[in-house]
Amino acid sequence: MNETDSRKIQEYLLNLIYPTSKFQYSAYFSFLSSVYQNSTELIDNSYLLYNATSLYSIATSLTFYDTMLLKHLTNDTNAQIVTHNHPFPGLSSLQTILATLPAIFISIAFAFIPAPFIYYLVQENELKFKHLQYTSGVNFGVYCFSNFCWDLINYSIPAIMCFILILVFDIKEFVGENLVATISILIEFGFSIVSFSHLSSYFFQNKITAQNTMFISFMITGVFLVISSNIMEFLPKTLDINEKLRFLYRCFPSFALGS
Repeated sequence: MNETDSRKIQEYLLNLIYPTSKFQYSAYFSFLSSVYQNSTELIDNSYLLYNATSLYSIATSLTFYDTMLLKHLTNDTNAQIVTHNHPFPGLSSLQTILATLPAIFISIAFAFIPAPFIYYLVQENELKFKHLQYTSGVNFGVYCFSNFCWDLINYSIPAIMCFILILVFDIKEFVGENLVATISILIEFGFSIVSFSHLSSYFFQNKITAQNTMFISFMITGVFLVISSNIMEFLPKTLDINEKLRFLYRCFPSFALGS
């Protein structure tokens, strides 16, 4: 079978993915048989084409073809090959890790949100805007509170959009009986991450360095640290130390969100 023939067969199969008036059922596999006998052995150069939208299409199509080949070689129409599939049950540790994946993906997205907060805080110190407002009579508490409220408003917009997407896609880890916990986490994460950014701004003199450092720290603590902690939790040698280190990890808001 040359490349042109193969492409024609693929196009023909693609047209049979959905049932039509001519074909009542979808086509999940087909084969082009090329079996011949030489002087010493049986040569099988057949091509098997399958529709990957079916979960077990490869195993089913191969079994079907082998059964037809067996009937042809034995001249027995009742001959058949039966395949049994008994997957191993999923490990509880694997299920736990898979359950944390949605939270890790959310942590990746939320790592981009609070990083700009510290950019403007450091910029005001760098360009003496903060000092100018103090000398103009602005109270220190009013200045900090207004900045905090403004950053919290900026955070609330993507947080609300994230919550709507969770409801739309019905992510089971965050809806149902966990819906109240999801709302609480999103609200508490906003307060904690804004506070964390404001406190961290005092350690930087350059706004670009501050923004990049915070973004990298959010990624490390919210993604890699969560994955490492979950792995250490299922290793007997690191279980105890991981339980102790979790108290330190939770000082980082991104880790608390991802875990």
